[in-house]
Amino acid sequence: SFASKESVNNTQIILNPSYENLLQKLDKTKSDLLQTNKIIADIYNTQFQKSKNNELIFFVVYFIFLLIYIIYLIYVFHKKIYKPLKNHYLNMYSYVYGEEKNNSDESDEIIDIRHVENIYNQLKEKLNHITEFVKRVGEGDFSAEIKSDYKSDLLIDELILMRDNFLKTEEENKLRKLEEQHRIWQNNGLAKFVEILRESNKGIKDLSNRLISNIIEYIKASQGAIFFYHEADNSENSYLELIAAYAYDRQKFVDQKVKIGEGLIGACYLERKSIYLTEIPDSYFIISSGMGFAKPKCLFITPLIHDDKVIGIMEIASFNYLKDYEIEFLEKLAENIATTLSTTAINEKTSQLLIKAQQQAETMQAQEEELRQNLEEMMATQEEAHKRNTELNEIHKAINSSIMVYELNTNGKYVHANDLFLKNFNLSLDELITISHFEITGESFKNYSAYNNFLSQLLKGNQLKKEIIYSLNGKKFVHEEFYNPIHNINEEVEKILVFSYKKITDVSKTDSNTEETEKLKREIETYRKSLEILEQQNEKLEKEKEKLSNDLLGMSQNLKNNELLFDEIFNASIDGIIELDNQGIIIKANNAFKLLSGKTLKELTERHISAIFDELSFINGFADISEIIDRFKNVISITLENQQGEIIPVLIKGIAFIISDKYHYLLIIRNNAEVTKLNDKIQKLKEEWENKEFELLSKINELINERKTLKEDSPEHLTEDIEKGFVVWYKKYNLNIPEIDEQHKRIIKLLNEFKQACDDGKSVNELNKLFKNLVNYTSYHFHNEESYFKKYAYKDADNHSIEHKKIIDIMQNIQNKLVNKEYLLTILEQLKDELINHFISIDVKYVHLFR
Repeated sequence: SFASKESVNNTQIILNPSYENLLQKLDKTKSDLLQTNKIIADIYNTQFQKSKNNELIFFVVYFIFLLIYIIYLIYVFHKKIYKPLKNHYLNMYSYVYGEEKNNSDESDEIIDIRHVENIYNQLKEKLNHITEFVKRVGEGDFSAEIKSDYKSDLLIDELILMRDNFLKTEEENKLRKLEEQHRIWQNNGLAKFVEILRESNKGIKDLSNRLISNIIEYIKASQGAIFFYHEADNSENSYLELIAAYAYDRQKFVDQKVKIGEGLIGACYLERKSIYLTEIPDSYFIISSGMGFAKPKCLFITPLIHDDKVIGIMEIASFNYLKDYEIEFLEKLAENIATTLSTTAINEKTSQLLIKAQQQAETMQAQEEELRQNLEEMMATQEEAHKRNTELNEIHKAINSSIMVYELNTNGKYVHANDLFLKNFNLSLDELITISHFEITGESFKNYSAYNNFLSQLLKGNQLKKEIIYSLNGKKFVHEEFYNPIHNINEEVEKILVFSYKKITDVSKTDSNTEETEKLKREIETYRKSLEILEQQNEKLEKEKEKLSNDLLGMSQNLKNNELLFDEIFNASIDGIIELDNQGIIIKANNAFKLLSGKTLKELTERHISAIFDELSFINGFADISEIIDRFKNVISITLENQQGEIIPVLIKGIAFIISDKYHYLLIIRNNAEVTKLNDKIQKLKEEWENKEFELLSKINELINERKTLKEDSPEHLTEDIEKGFVVWYKKYNLNIPEIDEQHKRIIKLLNEFKQACDDGKSVNELNKLFKNLVNYTSYHFHNEESYFKKYAYKDADNHSIEHKKIIDIMQNIQNKLVNKEYLLTILEQLKDELINHFISIDVKYVHLFR
C-alpha cells in the first residue's frame, strides 16, 4: 500500500480513508499534548521559583550532615580498620621477628598497606619454612633444621624443641622395641631350657652336658663348662668338679677338679657374684678350631645358687662380646639350672641311699640269719655244756667225797681245798691259804730250785704226777698227786688243780686197801678227762660268745646306721613325708613337705594330722595310729591348702615299719599336679614302648615264620628252656596268629623261669620279682587281646574277659602264697593246666577274626 520514494515524488499520494481518520486523530492528540505541556511548564516555573528560595537552606543542612558523616566514617575507619590492621601488623611482626616492637615505635610509626604487605610476605615465607620443617619431622626426618635470623624466636625454639622431643621419643621407642625383642629372646630361651630341664632324667652329668651344649648354641658362644660342688668333711678338701664341657681342650682342668678359691672359678664360688672379663689373660685358655687357635674376646663366669647355697659354677667363653641382656639371661637361667641340678643331685643321692639301704637290709638279713644259726648252735652247745656240767657236778661231788682236791695259784700258794683235804690235815681253809705249798711238801724236792722247776713245768701247761711227802705238826703223810694246769681264755695258766689221795697214812703203817686206791685213781683220771672236755667246751663257748657279742655289736652299729640312713632318706626325699606318733600327732616333717605346705616345722609339729588336711577331720575319732595308717594303706587323693591359701591336689599313702625295735609311722604326700604330668609322660613312653614292642614282635614273627615246622605233637624248638621246662610248648598249641602265639610262648617261658627259681630254692624276694614279671606280662597280653576284640567287635568278648580275670586271680593267689612251698607247687600245676586249656580251647574261638 506504500509506494517507493521515487513514486511518491512523482505520483500523487492517495490515502486510505481509514488512515486519514487516524491522522486526524493524531493531529488532535498532538494539540492536546502541546496544551498539556504548556500547562505543566507553567506549573513547573511556578514551583521552581518556590524551591529556588529553599535550595540554599537545603544545601547548608546537607553540608552539615555530610561533614558529620565524614567525621563518623573517619572515626569508624580508625577504630574498626586501621587500629586492628596495625595490631595485626604488630602481631605479624612479632611472629616474623620473634620479638615485639617498642612502644615508641608503635606511637610514631604510621602503618600503611605497604607495611602490612611487606610483613605479610615475610610471615608467609616463614610459614613456608615452618611447614616444610614440620612436614619433614612428621615424615620421620629428625635431622631437619630451621634457622632464624633474629636473636629471639619463640616459635622456632618451640619447633626445634618439638623435633628434639620427637627424636627422643623415637629413640625411646626403638630402645623399647629392642628391649621387647631381647625380652622375647630371653623368654623363648628360658622356655626352651625349662623344657630341657623338665625332660632330662638320665642323671646330673647327662643333664649338664645337654644344658651347656644348648646354651653355647643359643647365645652363639664358643666354649662352656659346668662345675659341680662336692662338699667334704673338711672344708679345705671341698672342690668343684668339671661335670660337663663344650668344645673344651684345656690342660688346666685335666684332673677336672678346682679347689675352692683357686683361679677365677674358685673366686666366683667365694664371691657368689658373676664375673665378666673382656681382657682375658694369655695363660688362661685359648679356643682351637680347624683354622688354628685364638683367644676369646670375653669370659663370663656365674655361680649356680639354690636356697642361698652355691652348688656349682657355669663358665662361658665367646669370640663376641656378650650383651647386657645376654648376661641377664644367663644369670636367670643359672637360677633354674641350680634348682634342677640340686634336685637331680638329691634324686641321685636318694637312689644311691635307697640302693645302699637295700644292700644293707639284705646284708642285715643275712647277718640276722647267720646270727640266728649261731644262736641255735650256741643254745645247743649250752644245752650240751649244761648236761656235761651236770654230769661233772655229780662226778665232782663223788670225787670230793672220796678224793682230796686243792688249788694252787701260779706262785705255789693254796687258794682252795675241799673238806676232805682240810679234814685230813686238821686245818681250816683260812689257815691253809696262809701256808705255801713248798712249806709242807719241801721234803718231796731236793731243794727250792727243784720245786721252782716243777712249778715252771706246770705253768708251761704240762700235766704232772708226783709222790708228795707232807710234813705237818710232826707228822708225815705220803700222797700220790695229779697236777692239772687250768688255762684262761688267753691260753695262759691261771691256776693248778691238784687231785691228791693218801698213799701211806703213817710212815710206820701201810694201807692194804689197794683196790680202793686203784678205784680212786680211775675216778681221778675220769674226772681229769671230763674236766679237759669241759674246758674245751667252755673255751668253744667263750669263742662263740665273743663272736656273738661282735655280731650283736655289728648289728647294733648297722641299726644305728639304718637310723641315720632313714633320717637321711627322710630329709632327701623329693616327696613330702611326715612322721606321726601313735595318736596321729605330727612329730617330724621333711623339707619337701614344709615347702609344699608353706609352713615351718614349728607350725607343723605337735598338731594332729587332721589340722593340716581339712578333708581328714573324720580321723579325729580314730583310736590309734594303726587305724589311721590302715585308712591310707592305699593311695588316696585329697587337697592341701598351703600357707598362701592355694589349694593343691595331693596323693597320700601311709606306711609303718620297724627300725631298731622302734615303730615309724609315715604319711607320704606327693603333689598330684606333678604326678599327672609324670603319668602323661609315662603314658606317652608306654605307648612308644608298645609300638616299638609291636614292631619288634612283628620282626620276630617274620623270623619265626621262616623256621621249619616240626610234627604236630613234637615240642617246638624255640628255646631250650621252653622245650625242657616245667611247661613244654607243642606245635598244636599254636593259633597261627604270629603276634598272639609269640606272646603265649613268652608267658610259658616266664612261668618256666619262675618254676626253676622255686626248684633252686631262691629267696622270697627273687621269687616275688620273677612272678611279678609273669603277672605283668600276662596282663599286658590279655589287654592286647581285648583291644583286638573291641577292634573286630568280637561277640564273645565279655565271657573271654571273665576267663582272663580267672587266670589273673590264680596268679595273684600264688603271689600271696610264695612262702608256702607245698601249696605253691599245687597251685602252679593248676595255673599250668588253666593256661594250656585257655590257649587251645578258649583262644581258638577268636582265630576267625584274624582271617
